[in-house]
Parts: sequence; C-alpha cells; structure tokens
Amino acid sequence: MSSPDEIKFILERSPEDGPQFSREHQASIGEVFTAFHNEGIKIQATAFAMDAVDAVGGATGEFLAFVKVLGPATIGALGGWLAGRNGRKVKIKVGEIEAEANTVKDLDQVLERVGKIKHENKPKG
Repeated sequence: MSSPDEIKFILERSPEDGPQFSREHQASIGEVFTAFHNEGIKIQATAFAMDAVDAVGGATGEFLAFVKVLGPATIGALGGWLAGRNGRKVKIKVGEIEAEANTVKDLDQVLERVGKIKHENKPKG
C-alpha cells in the first residue's frame, strides 16, 4: 500500500471574522479539523501559544493532512468554512503546486486540478 500524500491547507480568515484566537474563529477552524478527524485523516495543525498570564493562543488555521483522497465530509467542511464569511480563503499546496480558493466553486476546481496533477504524476508501475 502506498503512503498518503501530504497536502498543506491554510485557512485564511476574512476581515469580517473575529480576532484569530477568538472563541468563534477557533470554533470554525475546529469544525474543519473535526471533519478530517472523523474521516480518519491524520492532520498536523500549527498552533500558537504565548507565555503570559492573560495571553491567548490557538490554531492558526494552517495544517498538513496526510491523505490520498479527500472525502465528501472534508470537502464539505472546507466549503462550509469558506462560505461562513465573505472574504475567507483556503490555500492548498501539494508538493510544488499551490492554489487558492475564494469560493466553494473555486475550491471544487482547485481540488479537481490537484487530483488530476497527482494522477498524472503517479509513478507508473
């Protein structure tokens, strides 16, 4: 069995979102992480913490997913996150290929392109 691909996702918040580490924004990022976890997809999330009594921290929205194929729940979670606030973006990087989605339609097109490129670059055996 071949190993999963490493896909980098960056969830960029909208100017309409609350502060990066607000409860509301952290909950929206958490919903995406939960969808990946529920599909059995291993992720490594980047978090930020400050060493002070009144400091806040949390997920940055940047994470690696180790997966061959994204299922409908993860695609739906990414699309739902995008649609949740005007101005949000999802950046996706696979190897040297990087793309950005501003709408659910963009996201579908980017994921389709990534799938085609991965298929075209798959070692023949």
